[in-house]
Amino acid sequence: LYQVGAVYARTPLYATGYEESARYVLRHSNSPTVFFDGYNNGYFTYFMRQLDPKREMFVLRGDKLLSSSAVSARAWLKVHAQTPEDIRAIFDRYGIVLVVVERENRFDVPIHQTLRDYLKSDSFRLVKTIPVQSNRSVLKGQELLVYQYLSPQTLTATSLELNLPIVGKTIQVPMRK
Repeated sequence: LYQVGAVYARTPLYATGYEESARYVLRHSNSPTVFFDGYNNGYFTYFMRQLDPKREMFVLRGDKLLSSSAVSARAWLKVHAQTPEDIRAIFDRYGIVLVVVERENRFDVPIHQTLRDYLKSDSFRLVKTIPVQSNRSVLKGQELLVYQYLSPQTLTATSLELNLPIVGKTIQVPMRK
């Protein structure tokens, strides 16, 4: 009985803003891909899946395409991009139009800050800022920023390449256009 009571007495963890950002992306993107970079990528991906039941849009994550690791950010870390030019090449290959980032970079890997700095360049326009309300300390004061890439390219990749350091392999997931 104590355990059941403890479950009901505890406030569930929550974070708002991710559903709103997913809705915005689905309404305003003319691309089959969106790029998300943030500590709380699961919330964004969840709402993209919930609001896109036909699975017509791919959610590409910075912690898979800019860098990747095993379980924690430093275990078997591999950094796949070094410069804004590398980031642009990823965006161009995957036809990125909209980029969503958590304003505060919670990754201890420099390429994720390089991304945020690059998004402030003339190549992008900030189109929406969404405050995050949460009872999780890591998300306190966070905002979701939605940027439009001003020189988007048509998706040319036929597959999504994901480096999986924990198994020492790169897998390819076919992409439909």
